[in-house]
Amino acid sequence: MELYGSDNTVTNNIVTGNYYGIYVYYSDNNTITGNTINNNSDNGIHMRTATNNQISENTLNANDQGIHLSLSSNNNTLINNTINDSSDVGFYILSSINNTVAENTLYNNSAYGMYIVSSSHYNTLSNNNINGGDTAGINMDSSTYNTLSGNEVNGDSYGIRLIAAMNSTLTNNNATSDSGTGIYLSYSSNSTLTSNNASDNSGTGIYLSGSVNCVLTDNIVRDNGFYGINMQTDSNNNTLTYNTVSNNSNYGLRLQDSDYCTLADNIVSNNSQSGILLFMSNHNELTNNTVFENTNSGIHLSNSANCTLLDNQVNNSDEYNTGYRYLYLGTSPDNVVTSLLVNDGMAELGFTSNSSYSSIGWASELEYPHPTGKTGINGNYWITTPINMDAEFFYNDTDMNSTTEADIELYVKPLSSSEWNEVAGSSLDTDNNSVSATLTMSGYYALVVSDGSSSGDDDDSPGDSSSGSSTTRSSSSSSSRTSVSPGQDSSIVTSTVTSVKRIISGSEIDYEFSGSDTPVLGVSFDAKDDEGLVVAKVEVLSEAPSGVSQHSSKAYQMMSINVGSEGTISSGNADNIQIRFKVSKGWIEQNNIDITTIRMTRYHDDQWNDLPTYQESEDGEYIYLYAETPGFSIFGVVGDEITASSDQVPASASITEEVAEPVAEKETKDTPGFTALAGVVFVSLVVLTRKNKNLRER
Repeated sequence: MELYGSDNTVTNNIVTGNYYGIYVYYSDNNTITGNTINNNSDNGIHMRTATNNQISENTLNANDQGIHLSLSSNNNTLINNTINDSSDVGFYILSSINNTVAENTLYNNSAYGMYIVSSSHYNTLSNNNINGGDTAGINMDSSTYNTLSGNEVNGDSYGIRLIAAMNSTLTNNNATSDSGTGIYLSYSSNSTLTSNNASDNSGTGIYLSGSVNCVLTDNIVRDNGFYGINMQTDSNNNTLTYNTVSNNSNYGLRLQDSDYCTLADNIVSNNSQSGILLFMSNHNELTNNTVFENTNSGIHLSNSANCTLLDNQVNNSDEYNTGYRYLYLGTSPDNVVTSLLVNDGMAELGFTSNSSYSSIGWASELEYPHPTGKTGINGNYWITTPINMDAEFFYNDTDMNSTTEADIELYVKPLSSSEWNEVAGSSLDTDNNSVSATLTMSGYYALVVSDGSSSGDDDDSPGDSSSGSSTTRSSSSSSSRTSVSPGQDSSIVTSTVTSVKRIISGSEIDYEFSGSDTPVLGVSFDAKDDEGLVVAKVEVLSEAPSGVSQHSSKAYQMMSINVGSEGTISSGNADNIQIRFKVSKGWIEQNNIDITTIRMTRYHDDQWNDLPTYQESEDGEYIYLYAETPGFSIFGVVGDEITASSDQVPASASITEEVAEPVAEKETKDTPGFTALAGVVFVSLVVLTRKNKNLRER
């Protein structure tokens, strides 16, 4: 069947046993729908220089190629067709632009499911289901500015393969269960991969070769038979953020011969080799990545120089830790490591690497106890061959008085010795919460204080964010111990705490921050969706971010609280979202705050929104509360000053929900004024009970 004119409709035909099933040549604005096209020796539907055609709901079986577009067959729509058992290609697009290929089903096509080649630009491939191509499910070659979204591609050799396909956009595709690589980019620069799932493939999840200036964000890459994400052969200037890379059978995230890349806010876990490997890759930045439970090393640099590692958290359980390392540097000089958090964030280390081989690990205090008369602050570091390594060991001074802090020392137990000794030339900086030293020997390093040192809190107020006063942790620009969320001004972030949880539908999630130096004690919710491993982060802010107004009430603390990337957790996919926090009674008294007005407030939709806030308990120093929130963003803890007309409850007074009733004594002539006194007690109890009720209902 041949079409040469325009505005034709071809419907409900059975076309079989020809060279071409339907041939459309220089023919426009046709509708071809509902046809069955089988066993033709060349193409089921062949379109040449044909534009603005609608090809839909056709079934094409056992042709050489199912549907073929060539030589400026532009602006066509191909939707909801079924193509199977082609001896070559299901869809073939040659030198044709602006076509929409959507909601088609392709299976068991011999070579390729879809093949887009030779300057086929600006095409959109969306929501197609492709299975069983020997070479690739979707293959793009020498074609640019194409968009692939929502496609299900599985059971092929390559799921999605791009060769010289620059400026491509891949979003929400599932490239899974392929016998080779899930998503493959070769010399396909300036491409963007967002929210794709490249998992359960026999080879690598996502592979880049010779591709520069690409952005990979929020992709899930797990359970692959080789690497999770692999970039090599001058794949420079790429940015990888918020990706989850886990349970892969080799390295989780690997760079080889790839420079000036940025790896930030990724979760890399449970991979069978190192979590992150940089091999012969220089000038890269690794920031705020969470790397845990990987075999071999958490982060591994080999022959890689001039990299920056900032605020990365590395942790391994004992099951993975024996004989392995959190950080390994092999012939990798001049790398700046700032705020390396290890052992669930318990300890923090910074240094600049030299050309020697160095390993950073963690050792149990039970296995390697500290010297007699000394108590460890945050456990033992295991450091090998740190030849003249300038290092900083950080500590948390929360609940530590000045006497204890002044007593902090750095000790080392050489690997070849059982004796602990103070590290010569070490220097304590209480403003920066660190001890600096030049390390010259392999061994176990620990920050210690003398036994019997008391601890307390010299200042129980974390500061008034509206006045910009600082917290107990240093917020000077010289300190780099805070990690910063994308878009957040680092100069106003005074401290950070993170926690990682696997979010499974139907589970109760509780991020615990009670050991941190932030007012936030925890974040909890009931998950309704599977989200995988998700990082929760609390950033304490010294002032309001740009564009955020000050709250009209007195501010106790301002914070940024996020669980995953924006929108990962909200009232749409979680119930009972709560933030637990504490407020210092010292701040309440110093600022004459009406305790019943203390609440958490959230900045959303360009305004402050007070959240329902409830008191849980109190002790001598703090009151403990929780707030209910529909989502995460910028938060403040605020309160109002006592006025002449307010019924004030002092911070020192108990406002617990149960108020013990006094033991009544019968009034007699020997107890004058008892009735009046009982009335005063009764009124006081009523005021306290009402105050607490108001707080619960806020």
